Amino acid sequence: MSDKDKLREAFDQVAERLNFVNKPKRLIEGGKIKSEFIANGNTYYICPPEKVFNFAKWNAYQQLEQALGLNKTPQEIYDSFKRLYDNQIRLMSDTKDNWLTLQSKNMLDCLNCLDSMKPSDYQRLPMAYYLCTLFIVRKGADLSYWNVDLAQDYINDWTEENLSPYDFFHIALISSKELQEISLIELPPRVQIQRD
Repeated sequence: MSDKDKLREAFDQVAERLNFVNKPKRLIEGGKIKSEFIANGNTYYICPPEKVFNFAKWNAYQQLEQALGLNKTPQEIYDSFKRLYDNQIRLMSDTKDNWLTLQSKNMLDCLNCLDSMKPSDYQRLPMAYYLCTLFIVRKGADLSYWNVDLAQDYINDWTEENLSPYDFFHIALISSKELQEISLIELPPRVQIQRD
């Protein structure tokens, strides 16, 4: 893992906390999302994203939206594409014997990218929490400011209060048309690579 991938570390910390959630409190009742709630003594408001976003928050939202949709952090997405690119460059200049090995490696990397998009709600829960921290705001918070540490503080409140992680997942999903479209993608079955 890259030293730059602080987001993956943050996601992993949240996943550890989720192991302790039992009989959670609900933010969605009777099919309706609460507009506000109290977590760990703090009042939070669930806002439409466009009402609380500035340019920096919009940029963070797009990155987290991709992370949730692809089940990878932006750094992991970059690393995947870089690996595929590097493999392709080597394929263009290699000998026949090595070409087959590189082609197999390239195919496996492509399949791993596709596999990461398969539905796995539990793995995506930490990403959903982080996405929600952009538009679920604490009373009195500076709406122009967001970073991973602030998000972690919010998430600590939410997990301490034992709020349903699946409600946050649902709220994150309905906040984004792109995520809704990604969740409907039917992926091809895994291909078996055969070698001569």
